[in-house]
Amino acid sequence: MLVSTRDGRNIRRSLDGARLTLVKGDWTVDLLAARPTLENADYFDNPPNHSSGFWAAYAVHPFKFLLRGNIDLYYMGLDNKNVPFSGKGAGREQRETIGTRLWGTTEHWDYNDEFAFQWGWFGSGDIRAWAVSTEHGYRLDKALSARGSAFEQLPSAAIRIHPATMSAHSTPFTRKALTSATQSCSHGAIWSRCNRRWI
Repeated sequence: MLVSTRDGRNIRRSLDGARLTLVKGDWTVDLLAARPTLENADYFDNPPNHSSGFWAAYAVHPFKFLLRGNIDLYYMGLDNKNVPFSGKGAGREQRETIGTRLWGTTEHWDYNDEFAFQWGWFGSGDIRAWAVSTEHGYRLDKALSARGSAFEQLPSAAIRIHPATMSAHSTPFTRKALTSATQSCSHGAIWSRCNRRWI
């Protein structure tokens, strides 16, 4: 939801970065720092874009209060030194996001609920946003692999940039409004769950 590969455009976003994975008991924690690359015409000639940076911490742990449940806790940060917004001009943007995801799969049911809050600033204005997404599914028969699901995504109505209001969500490395939906799946690689990738 908050970090995208930019599938809506012809060229996916490329990044240079590093990730450190820590495993302690039932906890798995990933620490990540990355910069998008500048897109040049030749092969292997894309230098990092030092005007933009992204960092994150993402933790996963079993959640005993839910049937076969798990909990993800995350923090993400983004710093763009000069980004334009329609009607607001150009300026420095910094956003930070905290969130949690509750997910699990039983014999017939699967569920995926996510809650996030974002704060930051653009120029001299404050940014505040929140989002809630939920997806629950029921498999009718393993032999048929039939599955029904219900999905709902509710982002906050606006990001407040004082004194005016901006009505579009901005995602890291993308300047367009966010309308993508969360994909349902069992837990896979932490940075590339199903069709939704963190980067």
